[in-house]
Amino acid sequence: MKSEQYDKLTDEEKRDQVAKAAGVSLEDIMTGKLPDYLNDLNAMHKAEAMLNPGAGNADGPDIRWNRFVSILVSRDVQLGSESALHATAAQRAKAFVLTMTGEYEC
Repeated sequence: MKSEQYDKLTDEEKRDQVAKAAGVSLEDIMTGKLPDYLNDLNAMHKAEAMLNPGAGNADGPDIRWNRFVSILVSRDVQLGSESALHATAAQRAKAFVLTMTGEYEC
């Protein structure tokens, strides 16, 4: 998914995209039993855990983690490198979806 496409989604659609990227069951997505990824940092931290830094295979978790951080500090999420640690849940959700869809060019 491209940044511009993500920005055009409704909040509900964004939440669904995070859930799909995080591997949430289709049943939970269809019934709306999803965390509030756009407003809940704890929910985003759980989703981000699947990026699992340290595993180190070719395009595996280390690469995805680095891509995620690059997106967080990019112009698309609009954070500077000093404030990446203070990203909101919504900013983290966007970076997570862009990372997991694999279509974002850093």
